[in-house]
Amino acid sequence: MHRSVITAMCLPALHDPECEGRETLGPRYIGLDLHARYIHGCEWKPEVADGCKKQHFRSPNTPDGWAQLLPQLDRTCWVALEVTGSAFEVHDMLSSHVDRVLLANPVDLKRLGSGRHTDRVDAARLAKMLAVGTLPTVWVPPQPMREVRRLLYYRARLASNRRRAINQAKVVLRRAGHLLSRNTDVRGWLTPERLATLPASDRVILLSTCRQITALEAEIEGIEGEIARRWPTSPPSRFC
Repeated sequence: MHRSVITAMCLPALHDPECEGRETLGPRYIGLDLHARYIHGCEWKPEVADGCKKQHFRSPNTPDGWAQLLPQLDRTCWVALEVTGSAFEVHDMLSSHVDRVLLANPVDLKRLGSGRHTDRVDAARLAKMLAVGTLPTVWVPPQPMREVRRLLYYRARLASNRRRAINQAKVVLRRAGHLLSRNTDVRGWLTPERLATLPASDRVILLSTCRQITALEAEIEGIEGEIARRWPTSPPSRFC
């Protein structure tokens, strides 16, 4: 039983008429290597001879590309992909078309790997590990939990930017001989009289950092309110 290889950016049907009744042989094992512009896939076929076990294909990672690919998948398919920025969204999209979707832990894959990374190798590896039951998987959180986690991550980035602005202000003041303690609010300390003693360029920088601190604190407060609205109690530790 042989299927022609799907060529790059060309997507003839994965379904082969010669394989009618194939579901009696077990699932179809497919690994997807996701990239920003394209998807490289491999179907691992354990039931055929060694030389024909792998069938590679490639599709644009665009709405049109997915619209061509999804109808060629069915409830006999098991799909594996590595966790990336869009992996959860792809998981949701595939789940209504295939039997199951498993997300691979990238840390464990790296630990278990040989260090060789190509699209073909990565996709085939995912499909083969899925077929033999050795794929290291991660838990897929429900959508509401993912949204809170994204908000928590964004809040952490805002807080990091706020600390960076504060440190920038303290560097300028240190250059002028003013050593502020860790907990000193730069905006409260920076009176007009003290500001006037600094060089003009430093005054511009300090006023700019103070505006950034104020704006970032307002954004952090707004994000915290959104988190509290979506999760009234303290988010569980697994959210973070």
